[in-house]
Amino acid sequence: MTTGSADRTNKSALLKVRYQKGLNFRGVATAKFYNMASKDTSFSERNKERVISVTAGNGGSADFPTALALRGPGTEVTFTLVPKPDYVILSIDEQLFRTKNAAAIKNIVTQQLDNKGKEHGYIIARKAWGENGGSLGRLSATASVTTTTLTFRSMHQIRNMYKGMVIEAAATDGTAQTPGNARAGSLTVASINIASKTIVTTVAGTTGIPGLTASDYIFPKGEFGKSWSGLLGWCPVTAPTTGDYFYGIDRSAYGDTAKLSGFRASATLADKSSNVVRALAEASPLEINVNTLFCNPVDYAKWLDELGDNRRETEVSAKTVGVSYKGILVHTPSGDVTVLSEPRCPENIWVATSLDAWEFNSIGEVPSMPGPNEWERESTADARQARLASYMFLDCEDPGATVVGAWS
Repeated sequence: MTTGSADRTNKSALLKVRYQKGLNFRGVATAKFYNMASKDTSFSERNKERVISVTAGNGGSADFPTALALRGPGTEVTFTLVPKPDYVILSIDEQLFRTKNAAAIKNIVTQQLDNKGKEHGYIIARKAWGENGGSLGRLSATASVTTTTLTFRSMHQIRNMYKGMVIEAAATDGTAQTPGNARAGSLTVASINIASKTIVTTVAGTTGIPGLTASDYIFPKGEFGKSWSGLLGWCPVTAPTTGDYFYGIDRSAYGDTAKLSGFRASATLADKSSNVVRALAEASPLEINVNTLFCNPVDYAKWLDELGDNRRETEVSAKTVGVSYKGILVHTPSGDVTVLSEPRCPENIWVATSLDAWEFNSIGEVPSMPGPNEWERESTADARQARLASYMFLDCEDPGATVVGAWS
């Protein structure tokens, strides 16, 4: 595939009749959270303000003068959500168009759209579970950056990287009030090791990125400050601490990080059913009610083994039309909860939530398809170029209604 900037000349009339109208985006087929959550593809505003109530008021008393003196407006926190773009570039050699072979053009365009649709789907599936600001992860506080081996804070952060991926680094996650810029330079991933929480790069860390330091955030090249936050950004595995901004807000400054970033259960029992039931019992007095629990496929398989013939299987329909998933039904203090295997959920971590609290907002379909007049001549290659694009963000009306748990 060739790349490069494009001008608006020499469009092919053949694409007007051979343009594929729909795709099966296999890249998101296994992304259960993305498919289960609501979608709004008609977003047309500059941004969306999500207001979360931390406290309803500051006082109240059986004694009227005291109640009057203690009255207050309560505390609300506002996150400003802005649609962010994701692009995948398609390119077809001009020579094919010169043949004027309609069948050949149809086949190659279909192949390109299928492949690139799948690629875009993987991006969206990754970001749906993405961390704060869309970062891939964060280097360990004690990571050595002068060698080709870089160590991350947790193994699940390695799962979204692959050989050949080009990455950049920054001191912040890109969502702070003054996020700064990505560090100059980039690195190419040569290999990954999930078990050791490391990646190996083609050159030493500070050779590719001279300013690289321990604790830096890592992003795909070009995504710092330009990406939306996924489920693990809204409800991270570890509670936010001072300086960990989320859409410009330091969630640790309000005295109750659970309401702004999810409830973290203290139960860490090895038995999976007992662990979840105990954890949701802890959450129940806080009026947290969940209906769906996601866990890693490895943990899901272990859970099935524990339940044996006692498991209750169920099938649920996704918000995406024609998509359904099989899971197991577990009775908890929050009611019956559907457990689903989600490849992008960190291993040994489970996330229980009410799917009604989540919505993917986008300007148009995800992704928008290139029209016949959007295939343009590349200025640096003898080829036609188009793009699949989406402009979206993930909204959560009540992050405090999500429970993040762990198995020992």
